[in-house]
Amino acid sequence: MVSLAKSSLCWEWRRYLPVIVALAFSTLLIHAQVGLALGWFFNRAAFLRSTSADLLVSNPALATYEDAGGLDEQKELPLRLHPEVRLVQPQVRSWGQIRANGAEEVYCIIYGLKEPAGEDLLAPPELLKRYGAALQTPMTIVLEKNYSRMLGIKVGDHIEINNQRVTVVGLTELSTMLKFYGLALASMETLDTLTGSRHDIQYFLVKLKHPERAAAVGAELMRASPGKFRAWTRDELFRTSQYHALFQSHKSLQIIFSTILSALIGIVITNQSLRGAILASLREYAAIRALGVSRRALNRVILEQSFWLGLIGVAAGLVLTGALALAAAGFRMPFYIPWTLTALLSSFILAVALGSGMLAMRVLYHTQPAELLR
Repeated sequence: MVSLAKSSLCWEWRRYLPVIVALAFSTLLIHAQVGLALGWFFNRAAFLRSTSADLLVSNPALATYEDAGGLDEQKELPLRLHPEVRLVQPQVRSWGQIRANGAEEVYCIIYGLKEPAGEDLLAPPELLKRYGAALQTPMTIVLEKNYSRMLGIKVGDHIEINNQRVTVVGLTELSTMLKFYGLALASMETLDTLTGSRHDIQYFLVKLKHPERAAAVGAELMRASPGKFRAWTRDELFRTSQYHALFQSHKSLQIIFSTILSALIGIVITNQSLRGAILASLREYAAIRALGVSRRALNRVILEQSFWLGLIGVAAGLVLTGALALAAAGFRMPFYIPWTLTALLSSFILAVALGSGMLAMRVLYHTQPAELLR
Protein backbone atom coordinates (compact mmCIF):
# COMPACT_ATOMS: atom_id res chain seq x y z
CA MET A 1 0.00 0.00 0.00
CA VAL A 2 2.88 2.38 0.68
CA SER A 3 4.31 1.86 -2.81
CA LEU A 4 0.85 2.37 -4.34
CA ALA A 5 0.47 5.81 -2.75
CA LYS A 6 3.96 6.96 -3.71
CA SER A 7 3.88 5.53 -7.20
CA SER A 8 0.52 7.18 -7.84
CA LEU A 9 1.98 10.55 -6.82
CA CYS A 10 5.09 10.05 -8.96
CA TRP A 11 3.37 8.90 -12.12
CA GLU A 12 0.41 11.26 -11.94
CA TRP A 13 2.13 14.29 -10.41
CA ARG A 14 0.43 16.73 -12.82
CA ARG A 15 -2.93 15.70 -11.40
CA TYR A 16 -1.77 16.52 -7.87
CA LEU A 17 0.13 19.70 -8.72
CA PRO A 18 -2.84 22.01 -7.84
CA VAL A 19 -2.87 20.49 -4.35
CA ILE A 20 0.81 21.31 -3.82
CA VAL A 21 0.39 24.84 -5.17
CA ALA A 22 -2.65 25.49 -2.96
CA LEU A 23 -0.90 24.22 0.17
CA ALA A 24 2.28 26.14 -0.66
CA PHE A 25 0.43 29.43 -1.03
CA SER A 26 -1.64 28.74 2.08
CA THR A 27 1.61 28.23 3.97
CA LEU A 28 3.07 31.40 2.47
CA LEU A 29 0.01 33.53 3.25
CA ILE A 30 -0.22 32.42 6.88
CA HIS A 31 3.51 32.82 7.50
CA ALA A 32 3.55 36.20 5.75
CA GLN A 33 0.76 37.61 7.93
CA VAL A 34 2.28 36.30 11.15
CA GLY A 35 5.84 37.25 10.14
CA LEU A 36 4.92 40.85 9.29
CA ALA A 37 2.88 41.28 12.49
CA LEU A 38 5.66 39.92 14.68
CA GLY A 39 8.20 41.83 12.59
CA TRP A 40 6.66 45.16 13.53
CA PHE A 41 6.72 44.15 17.19
CA PHE A 42 10.28 42.82 16.92
CA ASN A 43 11.27 46.08 15.29
CA ARG A 44 9.72 48.28 17.95
CA ALA A 45 11.13 46.14 20.76
CA ALA A 46 14.74 46.83 19.77
CA PHE A 47 15.79 47.79 23.30
CA LEU A 48 14.02 44.82 24.86
CA ARG A 49 16.27 42.60 22.75
CA SER A 50 19.43 44.56 23.51
CA THR A 51 19.04 45.54 27.16
CA SER A 52 21.35 43.96 29.71
CA ALA A 53 18.76 44.37 32.49
CA ASP A 54 17.57 41.23 34.27
CA LEU A 55 14.16 42.72 35.13
CA LEU A 56 12.00 45.39 33.54
CA VAL A 57 9.57 47.09 35.90
CA SER A 58 6.48 48.64 34.32
CA ASN A 59 3.09 49.97 35.31
CA PRO A 60 0.85 47.11 36.49
CA ALA A 61 -1.57 47.31 33.54
CA LEU A 62 1.05 46.85 30.80
CA ALA A 63 -0.15 44.62 27.94
CA THR A 64 2.73 44.89 25.47
CA TYR A 65 6.28 46.21 25.46
CA GLU A 66 5.83 49.29 23.27
CA ASP A 67 2.86 50.64 25.25
CA ALA A 68 4.84 51.18 28.43
CA GLY A 69 5.05 54.51 30.22
CA GLY A 70 3.59 56.59 32.98
CA LEU A 71 5.99 55.59 35.75
CA ASP A 72 7.16 58.09 38.35
CA GLU A 73 10.45 58.25 40.19
CA GLN A 74 8.86 57.33 43.53
CA LYS A 75 8.56 53.72 42.38
CA GLU A 76 12.34 53.48 42.06
CA LEU A 77 13.03 53.50 45.82
CA PRO A 78 11.41 50.12 46.66
CA LEU A 79 13.47 48.53 43.90
CA ARG A 80 16.73 49.86 45.25
CA LEU A 81 15.94 48.60 48.76
CA HIS A 82 15.83 44.96 47.73
CA PRO A 83 19.07 43.25 48.82
CA GLU A 84 19.57 41.40 45.53
CA VAL A 85 19.25 44.49 43.33
CA ARG A 86 22.62 45.81 42.18
CA LEU A 87 21.59 48.64 39.83
CA VAL A 88 18.39 50.47 38.82
CA GLN A 89 18.10 52.83 35.86
CA PRO A 90 15.03 54.44 34.27
CA GLN A 91 14.29 53.83 30.60
CA VAL A 92 13.42 57.34 29.49
CA ARG A 93 12.11 58.48 26.12
CA SER A 94 10.70 61.58 24.50
CA TRP A 95 9.57 62.69 21.06
CA GLY A 96 11.55 64.98 18.83
CA GLN A 97 11.40 66.48 15.35
CA ILE A 98 14.46 66.31 13.11
CA ARG A 99 15.25 68.81 10.37
CA ALA A 100 18.33 68.36 8.19
CA ASN A 101 19.58 69.39 4.76
CA GLY A 102 16.53 71.51 4.07
CA ALA A 103 14.17 68.52 4.17
CA GLU A 104 10.82 68.41 5.92
CA GLU A 105 10.71 67.62 9.61
CA VAL A 106 10.46 63.95 10.59
CA TYR A 107 9.76 62.43 13.97
CA CYS A 108 12.15 60.53 16.17
CA ILE A 109 11.96 58.83 19.55
CA ILE A 110 14.87 59.98 21.70
CA TYR A 111 16.07 57.66 24.46
CA GLY A 112 18.17 59.03 27.29
CA LEU A 113 21.24 57.19 28.49
CA LYS A 114 21.99 57.45 32.19
CA GLU A 115 25.63 56.35 31.90
CA PRO A 116 26.67 56.56 28.24
CA ALA A 117 30.35 55.96 29.03
CA GLY A 118 29.72 53.53 31.88
CA GLU A 119 27.29 50.72 32.68
CA ASP A 120 24.08 51.71 30.98
CA LEU A 121 21.42 49.01 30.96
CA LEU A 122 19.45 50.28 27.97
CA ALA A 123 21.75 50.38 24.95
CA PRO A 124 23.72 47.44 23.53
CA PRO A 125 27.24 47.19 25.03
CA GLU A 126 28.90 47.42 21.61
CA LEU A 127 27.07 50.69 20.92
CA LEU A 128 28.18 52.16 24.26
CA LYS A 129 31.74 51.05 23.64
CA ARG A 130 31.76 52.78 20.27
CA TYR A 131 29.81 55.98 20.97
CA GLY A 132 29.53 56.27 24.76
CA ALA A 133 32.45 58.65 25.22
CA ALA A 134 31.25 60.91 22.39
CA LEU A 135 27.75 61.08 23.84
CA GLN A 136 29.10 62.55 27.07
CA THR A 137 29.68 65.79 25.15
CA PRO A 138 26.54 67.95 25.47
CA MET A 139 24.22 68.23 22.45
CA THR A 140 25.50 65.13 20.67
CA ILE A 141 23.32 62.31 19.43
CA VAL A 142 23.40 58.89 17.77
CA LEU A 143 20.79 58.29 15.07
CA GLU A 144 19.57 55.24 13.25
CA LYS A 145 20.99 54.66 9.80
CA ASN A 146 17.42 55.01 8.58
CA TYR A 147 17.81 58.79 8.84
CA SER A 148 20.95 58.65 6.74
CA ARG A 149 18.96 57.01 3.96
CA MET A 150 15.97 59.35 4.38
CA LEU A 151 17.70 62.69 4.92
CA GLY A 152 21.30 62.12 3.83
CA ILE A 153 22.60 62.65 7.38
CA LYS A 154 26.25 61.68 7.97
CA VAL A 155 28.44 61.38 11.04
CA GLY A 156 29.69 64.84 11.99
CA ASP A 157 26.68 66.67 10.52
CA HIS A 158 24.92 69.36 12.49
CA ILE A 159 21.15 68.96 12.47
CA GLU A 160 18.21 70.46 14.34
CA ILE A 161 16.07 68.55 16.81
CA ASN A 162 13.18 70.50 18.30
CA ASN A 163 14.75 73.62 16.77
CA GLN A 164 18.01 73.10 18.67
CA ARG A 165 21.36 72.34 17.07
CA VAL A 166 22.95 68.96 17.79
CA THR A 167 25.90 67.06 16.37
CA VAL A 168 25.56 63.54 14.99
CA VAL A 169 28.38 61.46 16.45
CA GLY A 170 27.23 58.07 15.21
CA LEU A 171 24.83 56.05 13.11
CA THR A 172 23.53 52.71 14.27
CA GLU A 173 20.93 50.15 13.23
CA LEU A 174 18.68 49.11 16.07
CA SER A 175 15.48 48.75 14.08
CA THR A 176 14.22 49.13 10.52
CA MET A 177 11.55 51.82 10.64
CA LEU A 178 10.46 52.67 7.14
CA LYS A 179 9.30 56.25 6.82
CA PHE A 180 7.99 58.28 9.66
CA TYR A 181 10.29 57.94 12.64
CA GLY A 182 13.09 55.97 14.17
CA LEU A 183 15.24 55.86 17.27
CA ALA A 184 17.85 58.28 18.58
CA LEU A 185 20.17 58.05 21.58
CA ALA A 186 21.49 60.87 23.71
CA SER A 187 22.72 61.48 27.22
CA MET A 188 20.13 62.45 29.82
CA GLU A 189 21.63 65.93 29.91
CA THR A 190 21.13 66.37 26.17
CA LEU A 191 17.64 64.87 26.33
CA ASP A 192 16.62 67.32 29.06
CA THR A 193 17.93 70.22 26.97
CA LEU A 194 16.10 69.09 23.84
CA THR A 195 12.78 68.33 25.50
CA GLY A 196 12.76 70.66 28.51
CA SER A 197 12.60 67.68 30.90
CA ARG A 198 9.32 66.62 29.30
CA HIS A 199 9.94 62.93 29.00
CA ASP A 200 8.35 59.66 29.97
CA ILE A 201 9.71 56.85 32.12
CA GLN A 202 8.77 53.64 30.35
CA TYR A 203 10.50 51.14 32.60
CA PHE A 204 12.89 50.82 35.46
CA LEU A 205 15.71 48.57 34.30
CA VAL A 206 16.99 46.37 37.11
CA LYS A 207 20.33 44.58 37.25
CA LEU A 208 20.58 41.79 39.83
CA LYS A 209 23.47 40.31 41.75
CA HIS A 210 22.23 36.86 40.76
CA PRO A 211 20.56 37.03 37.32
CA GLU A 212 19.40 33.42 37.49
CA ARG A 213 16.95 34.44 40.25
CA ALA A 214 15.26 37.10 38.14
CA ALA A 215 11.78 35.52 38.22
CA ALA A 216 11.89 34.96 41.99
CA VAL A 217 13.16 38.49 42.73
CA GLY A 218 10.50 39.96 40.47
CA ALA A 219 7.79 38.11 42.39
CA GLU A 220 9.25 39.35 45.69
CA LEU A 221 9.27 42.95 44.49
CA MET A 222 5.62 42.76 43.44
CA ARG A 223 4.59 41.19 46.76
CA ALA A 224 6.40 43.94 48.65
CA SER A 225 4.53 46.67 46.70
CA PRO A 226 1.23 45.10 45.62
CA GLY A 227 -0.49 46.85 42.71
CA LYS A 228 2.24 49.49 42.34
CA PHE A 229 4.13 48.00 39.40
CA ARG A 230 4.87 44.77 37.59
CA ALA A 231 8.28 43.16 37.23
CA TRP A 232 9.03 41.23 34.04
CA THR A 233 11.90 39.08 32.95
CA ARG A 234 12.97 39.79 29.37
CA ASP A 235 11.72 36.45 28.08
CA GLU A 236 8.37 36.84 29.84
CA LEU A 237 7.78 40.32 28.43
CA PHE A 238 8.88 39.21 24.97
CA ARG A 239 6.45 36.27 24.94
CA THR A 240 3.58 38.35 26.31
CA SER A 241 4.16 41.05 23.70
CA GLN A 242 4.27 38.45 20.91
CA TYR A 243 0.94 37.04 22.07
CA HIS A 244 -0.54 40.56 22.15
CA ALA A 245 0.70 41.26 18.62
CA LEU A 246 -0.96 38.10 17.30
CA PHE A 247 -4.23 38.01 19.23
CA GLN A 248 -4.95 41.35 20.90
CA SER A 249 -3.53 44.07 18.66
CA HIS A 250 -5.38 45.96 15.92
CA LYS A 251 -3.82 43.57 13.39
CA SER A 252 -4.95 40.39 15.15
CA LEU A 253 -8.34 40.24 13.40
CA GLN A 254 -6.59 40.49 10.03
CA ILE A 255 -4.19 37.68 11.00
CA ILE A 256 -6.99 35.39 12.22
CA PHE A 257 -9.12 36.08 9.15
CA SER A 258 -6.19 35.42 6.79
CA THR A 259 -5.37 32.19 8.61
CA ILE A 260 -8.94 30.94 8.34
CA LEU A 261 -9.13 31.99 4.69
CA SER A 262 -5.84 30.25 3.90
CA ALA A 263 -7.03 27.09 5.64
CA LEU A 264 -10.30 27.13 3.70
CA ILE A 265 -8.44 27.61 0.42
CA GLY A 266 -6.18 24.70 1.25
CA ILE A 267 -9.07 22.46 2.31
CA VAL A 268 -11.30 23.21 -0.69
CA ILE A 269 -8.62 22.93 -3.39
CA THR A 270 -6.94 19.91 -1.79
CA ASN A 271 -10.25 18.15 -1.29
CA GLN A 272 -11.43 18.81 -4.84
CA SER A 273 -8.11 17.82 -6.37
CA LEU A 274 -7.93 14.59 -4.39
CA ARG A 275 -11.55 13.85 -5.18
CA GLY A 276 -10.86 14.38 -8.88
CA ALA A 277 -7.82 12.13 -8.72
CA ILE A 278 -9.84 9.39 -7.02
CA LEU A 279 -12.65 9.67 -9.56
CA ALA A 280 -10.13 9.50 -12.41
CA SER A 281 -8.68 6.31 -10.89
CA LEU A 282 -12.00 4.83 -9.84
CA ARG A 283 -11.68 1.75 -12.07
CA GLU A 284 -8.21 1.04 -10.68
CA TYR A 285 -9.48 1.32 -7.11
CA ALA A 286 -12.42 -0.91 -8.00
CA ALA A 287 -10.02 -3.49 -9.43
CA ILE A 288 -8.04 -3.42 -6.20
CA ARG A 289 -11.27 -3.88 -4.24
CA ALA A 290 -12.13 -6.83 -6.48
CA LEU A 291 -8.83 -8.44 -5.49
CA GLY A 292 -9.97 -8.38 -1.88
CA VAL A 293 -8.30 -5.22 -0.62
CA SER A 294 -10.40 -3.66 2.11
CA ARG A 295 -11.86 -0.18 1.99
CA ARG A 296 -9.85 0.68 5.09
CA ALA A 297 -6.60 -0.14 3.27
CA LEU A 298 -7.61 2.13 0.39
CA ASN A 299 -8.38 4.87 2.90
CA ARG A 300 -4.84 4.55 4.19
CA VAL A 301 -3.58 5.07 0.64
CA ILE A 302 -5.54 8.35 0.39
CA LEU A 303 -4.28 9.46 3.79
CA GLU A 304 -0.69 8.70 2.85
CA GLN A 305 -1.08 10.63 -0.39
CA SER A 306 -2.50 13.55 1.60
CA PHE A 307 0.43 13.39 4.00
CA TRP A 308 3.06 13.47 1.24
CA LEU A 309 1.22 16.20 -0.63
CA GLY A 310 0.98 18.23 2.58
CA LEU A 311 4.67 17.71 3.31
CA ILE A 312 5.72 18.80 -0.19
CA GLY A 313 3.30 21.74 -0.13
CA VAL A 314 4.54 22.94 3.27
CA ALA A 315 8.18 22.58 2.17
CA ALA A 316 7.48 24.63 -0.96
CA GLY A 317 5.63 27.21 1.15
CA LEU A 318 8.58 27.52 3.54
CA VAL A 319 10.91 28.10 0.60
CA LEU A 320 8.59 30.87 -0.60
CA THR A 321 8.45 32.28 2.93
CA GLY A 322 12.26 32.35 3.05
CA ALA A 323 12.30 34.23 -0.25
CA LEU A 324 9.72 36.66 1.15
CA ALA A 325 11.86 37.23 4.25
CA LEU A 326 14.89 38.00 2.08
CA ALA A 327 12.82 40.38 -0.06
CA ALA A 328 11.49 42.08 3.08
CA ALA A 329 15.03 42.57 4.37
CA GLY A 330 16.02 44.04 1.03
CA PHE A 331 13.16 46.54 1.16
CA ARG A 332 13.75 47.37 4.84
CA MET A 333 10.49 45.76 5.94
CA PRO A 334 10.45 44.14 9.39
CA PHE A 335 9.80 40.40 9.17
CA TYR A 336 10.24 37.98 12.06
CA ILE A 337 8.85 34.55 12.85
CA PRO A 338 10.40 32.16 15.41
CA TRP A 339 11.09 28.58 14.39
CA THR A 340 8.71 27.24 17.04
CA LEU A 341 5.83 29.18 15.51
CA THR A 342 6.94 28.10 12.03
CA ALA A 343 6.75 24.48 13.15
CA LEU A 344 3.30 25.02 14.68
CA LEU A 345 1.89 26.72 11.57
CA SER A 346 3.44 24.11 9.28
CA SER A 347 1.83 21.36 11.37
CA PHE A 348 -1.49 23.17 11.00
CA ILE A 349 -1.18 23.18 7.19
CA LEU A 350 -0.23 19.50 7.24
CA ALA A 351 -3.34 18.82 9.32
CA VAL A 352 -5.37 20.73 6.69
CA ALA A 353 -4.00 18.42 3.99
CA LEU A 354 -4.86 15.32 6.03
CA GLY A 355 -8.34 16.68 6.75
CA SER A 356 -8.88 17.27 3.05
CA GLY A 357 -7.84 13.72 2.34
CA MET A 358 -10.33 12.43 4.88
CA LEU A 359 -13.08 14.41 3.18
CA ALA A 360 -12.09 12.97 -0.18
CA MET A 361 -12.34 9.43 1.20
CA ARG A 362 -16.12 9.58 0.89
CA VAL A 363 -15.74 8.76 -2.79
CA LEU A 364 -14.31 5.36 -1.90
CA TYR A 365 -17.41 4.43 0.06
CA HIS A 366 -19.24 4.32 -3.29
CA THR A 367 -16.53 2.26 -4.97
CA GLN A 368 -17.67 -1.31 -5.59
CA PRO A 369 -16.16 -4.04 -7.74
CA ALA A 370 -19.14 -3.59 -10.06
CA GLU A 371 -17.55 -0.28 -11.19
CA LEU A 372 -15.38 -2.40 -13.49
CA LEU A 373 -18.42 -3.22 -15.59
CA ARG A 374 -19.38 0.37 -16.26
